[in-house]
Amino acid sequence: MYLSLERLCVASTRPSYRLEDILALNAEIISLSRVELPLDPHLGRMSKDLTGRLRRLGEDLSERLAAGQSLEDAIGELGTGFPPMYRAVVTAGVRSGRLTSALEDIAATARRVQKMRISYLTASVYPAILLILAGIFGMTVGMEQLRMMREICVDSFVPETSVVIRSIDFFASLKPLFIALIPLGGLMLFCITLLQVWPSFLFLGDGFVTWLLPGAKKAARNCQWAMVFDLMGLLIRHRCPLPEAVRLATAATCNRRLTASGRQWADRIEMGDLKSAPPELNPLSRWLLASQLEPDALADSLAHTGERYYSKARRQSLWIQNQLPIYSTLVIGGFVVVLYSLMLFVPWIGILRYVLVLPA
Repeated sequence: MYLSLERLCVASTRPSYRLEDILALNAEIISLSRVELPLDPHLGRMSKDLTGRLRRLGEDLSERLAAGQSLEDAIGELGTGFPPMYRAVVTAGVRSGRLTSALEDIAATARRVQKMRISYLTASVYPAILLILAGIFGMTVGMEQLRMMREICVDSFVPETSVVIRSIDFFASLKPLFIALIPLGGLMLFCITLLQVWPSFLFLGDGFVTWLLPGAKKAARNCQWAMVFDLMGLLIRHRCPLPEAVRLATAATCNRRLTASGRQWADRIEMGDLKSAPPELNPLSRWLLASQLEPDALADSLAHTGERYYSKARRQSLWIQNQLPIYSTLVIGGFVVVLYSLMLFVPWIGILRYVLVLPA
């Protein structure tokens, strides 16, 4: 199970279904599990009332269950149709006999990740638009002003070697910089639009998206650690062995480095080394892990640790949402205003100095 999960994470970072579809289907499965109804016939009937991707997902799962597969095997064979963390928790819930509780827990975790993604993507739109506008105004209005100034200087017989002409030529040479701002902002908007459709790129894996969008790398790391500790708590609470919980939780992030670290940590646990936990784990969880006390106490401590990292990621998303537009305006807008001022006043002062026959 772990090896297939890891291969799926590395091979593909985009699930076939959106998180909203998974949560909606998850709610249907929870309602059927609570009243102890068989999933295969009732899930198929409920799928007929759905539309689009969610209907295909429900029908596909219902057909596999009707063919005699268990829920764990059906979800496993659907591969990237389900997020890795969902498959991991369902596996633990089926093994512990507490599937309903496991599905409710994973729904809460998925909603937290979903809220952070929405908050981050909303905040990232403004800087992208600001870059595009700065590039457009720079390459149109600014360059036109420079062209007019140069024509005036040439008509006034200002020599080509003067400070005025050289200043104008220098600022005119910055046109590629303004042009580059437009595709850069457009690329950011394209990535944001892409992430609205396939949000699993964001905060999962270690792809280029975390390097392109502002502040995404740090927020993604905190979100991934939050998922690790949250999923570990869920898996341990549903009686999953600790080494397997570590492997499944870290593999669910689809981050190769974090998955490798989790595999090494699980190997050390199997060798009896319970004290060499990652530094991201809080002291209480370290002590509970080393003392091998009640699993529920360790699960609660891991859940609190995960919530702490979720809070960090939320604060970073709020900072991006509230402060990044201000700083982006100050930096980008201030740079453009200063550049426009230099483009206007440096040649103008040079013209005055030339007209008044003052030393340059």
